[in-house]
Amino acid sequence: KLSTASKKNIEEFLALELRAKEIYMCMAAKAKSYEIEAMYKRLSKVEAEHANIACKLLKIEMPQAKSEACSDEDIENFKATIELEARAAGLYHKFAAEASEQPIKMMFTALAQAEEDHIKLLQGYLQ
Repeated sequence: KLSTASKKNIEEFLALELRAKEIYMCMAAKAKSYEIEAMYKRLSKVEAEHANIACKLLKIEMPQAKSEACSDEDIENFKATIELEARAAGLYHKFAAEASEQPIKMMFTALAQAEEDHIKLLQGYLQ
């Protein structure tokens, strides 16, 4: 059984991951190269997997995500992605600290690390 705080945090996690999935699909569609398109498609797939984890924990069906807008420029999209991932990583560290359930604490810690790894990947493209 999830605590009220963990349930609320998992719902926020789900919303964030669904939004990120859609943003990355937009970015993939506007990417200037196959390599960047493939990277955004992979990121979108990872975010969809994270959303699926949230749905299983909440015992709900996957909600329909609404499409999201993005820039036509790769550099602007890289910067937006780093901001999105940094915000998620910070939230997930906070959610891990707030979790009273050890498995939820471990999940959010691992998710924060995954988001931080995404930032490192993107910073490589900006150099």
